[in-house]
Order: sequence, then structure tokens, then C-alpha cells
Amino acid sequence: MAFKPGTDDLRESPSLELISGLQEKGVEVTAYDPALVPGPHFLKQFEYMQYALPHLKQVTEDLPEILRETILGAVDGVDAIVVVQKMPNLLGLLEATGNEATVIDLVRMAPKPPTAANYIGIGW
Repeated sequence: MAFKPGTDDLRESPSLELISGLQEKGVEVTAYDPALVPGPHFLKQFEYMQYALPHLKQVTEDLPEILRETILGAVDGVDAIVVVQKMPNLLGLLEATGNEATVIDLVRMAPKPPTAANYIGIGW
């Protein structure tokens, strides 16, 4: 979710634009980022984004319901998984969930891309 791994800064995150576009098309979105921890700092970011990014007002209002505490919670029952930032062992985590959803990899999550039929790597 955040604009780069290891940070909880959502202010310039392209993920927000992606979520907005998907929501406009009626897609139900869930998300996970291990660096995003609920709390006062997180709520301040939401307040800032609603002011600074008025075109993303709906996304910022929906984020508390969109975010999941675990990767399993984010991918449970989904049709597609969009990877927007590198995370350590993400490929292993996704494989461990047993989810067979299509994986759209925007960041080359592993040095050697998977050869699975449900994997699409673009942009690299």
C-alpha cells in the first residue's frame, strides 16, 4: 500500500489511485501492508490525505475497512492479487495461502518470476 516498502507513508502512494480506479469499476478491494499499523499516526495520515487528495476522498474514507491485518485476510476469497510493492518472502507467503487467484505483479516480487499459469508480471 505505501509508496515504498518499510514505510507507512501513504501520501504519494500510487496504490491509492489504483484502488480508486478499481472501486469506480465496482471492484471490491482488500489490501495488506505489514508496515501499516492502526493508531493515531495512521489516522492523521487519513486526515491529511482527505485534505490534500480530494479526488481520492472515497478511497481514504474506505481504507480502514479495506486494510487487513494479515496477508491471508487480504487474499481470502479474491479473484486477483495485485502486487504493488516488494516484500520479503512475498512469493512464499502467497504460495502458503493456497489461493489460486491470478497474481498481477507490478514490481517483480521475486528475482526469478514464477512460471505458474495464474501469474502475470508486467512493467519490468
